[in-house]
Amino acid sequence: MPFRQTEAGVPEFGTAIADATGLTPDTRYRYTIRAPDGAVAAQGSFRTFPPPWDRTGLLFASASCDSLQVAGDSSNPGAWSLLAERVHRGDLRFIMLLGDQVYMDEVENLWHLPLDLDRRERRRCMAEVYHRFWSRAPVAEILANVPTYMMWDDHEIRNGWGSDPGDSPTLARRYPRGRPISARYEAFFEDARQVYWHFQHVRNPATPGIDGVAFLEPGTRRAVPFAFACGATTLLVLDNRGARDVWRPQQPVLGAEQWTVLRGMLHGLEARTDSLVVVVPLPVVSMPNRGIVQIMFGRRRDDIRLFRQGQSARLKVFPERGKPTSGPSTLLVYLRAAVDVAGALIFGLGSGGRFHLKDLSDVRDNWAHHMVRRERDALLRAVLRVRRGGRAVSFIGGDLHVGARMDIVERGSTPVPTLITSGIGQAPSAGPVVHTILGRHFRIARGLRARLIEHSVTHNFGLTRIRRDQGAAEISHELVRAGSYE
Repeated sequence: MPFRQTEAGVPEFGTAIADATGLTPDTRYRYTIRAPDGAVAAQGSFRTFPPPWDRTGLLFASASCDSLQVAGDSSNPGAWSLLAERVHRGDLRFIMLLGDQVYMDEVENLWHLPLDLDRRERRRCMAEVYHRFWSRAPVAEILANVPTYMMWDDHEIRNGWGSDPGDSPTLARRYPRGRPISARYEAFFEDARQVYWHFQHVRNPATPGIDGVAFLEPGTRRAVPFAFACGATTLLVLDNRGARDVWRPQQPVLGAEQWTVLRGMLHGLEARTDSLVVVVPLPVVSMPNRGIVQIMFGRRRDDIRLFRQGQSARLKVFPERGKPTSGPSTLLVYLRAAVDVAGALIFGLGSGGRFHLKDLSDVRDNWAHHMVRRERDALLRAVLRVRRGGRAVSFIGGDLHVGARMDIVERGSTPVPTLITSGIGQAPSAGPVVHTILGRHFRIARGLRARLIEHSVTHNFGLTRIRRDQGAAEISHELVRAGSYE
């Protein structure tokens, strides 16, 4: 079967798709890709999905946050070798990659290039990043032999995209001196978005009402959620970067358009769908709303001040060089934090120094941040409502460079299993994790609490099983850690 380009006109990236039709459900196929001269260029295999509404067991893997420092020629395989072993067993239906499949700001940091660099040259550099990440063994072998779905996160663009002031159309309208900064950041984003579309997203199921032309239109910010079914299970994959602007008063993470799509998807679930897994690259639950991290850093405005003043050079390097400032508001913030630390010490809890001022975008990224938690609560309640029809529900996320299993506990209902899996390649988070990145047991919103079951600071990926042994669907997660896999 012939390949078709993903690009219109003269190709810039050379990406293409071959469409296979007329396949039999639940069947393994092998394929060969040949060069124009007939030489074998690549080989692989895949297993088609079961018939619609099939109610046999389902197993799939999820992972996030890769690194060029592992696998390939490195002596450190991360968790890729463990995932390859699982792939060889032949029981994975698919892999869900949760974001940060590539890092535009690792090794050769493209964000450090001049922002006025020729845009075609910048896109060429970005495409080369994809080639470097995906040509390593065993990554290339895994992607060639298992159906794989992908959603981007910040590092496909730049660390913390959408949570820094230079990324915000809302702040650009508010502060005229910052508008030239915003325009340069927007051009970088649009180049990263174009490369992401052709290397990753174009292979996903379509987003209702949004095609490639609409998604890539200059001067716009649009999210591209998608959904697909495997048997009687539906996966709903949300985009927390495409339309992100944490200073926007309404729907600052997902955006109004994505909310319309989300409501339509939830309302349109078939009655025969007995289980729903919602994928959000930034975990919907991880830390408490008023834990030490959000108290110390959640309302800091140091980088906003730079943007308001139009200090482009200082703002660009702020994530690497940000330092504390003094002043009454700062003292008040640290006084509140001191109270929290004292409470932690009295009750024997770890408080630690995982976050620093340079991590402001990571703090704003988290769904516990005061500017986005209202939207998080609405998302949780919208998804949890589908349980009233007897469906099993679960959440999966990545991003944090830590692995964890948590339960979301709704008053009067069975717990909702939640998986955080990160990173398959990135080094685990340094410093204290519990009570900084992860809360142990905390209130989310009225009638909702979170409970930490386990966590890991080793390379990891996740396995999700849907069983129907007793008739009703049951979702469970396993955190597969480097050095612990059997």
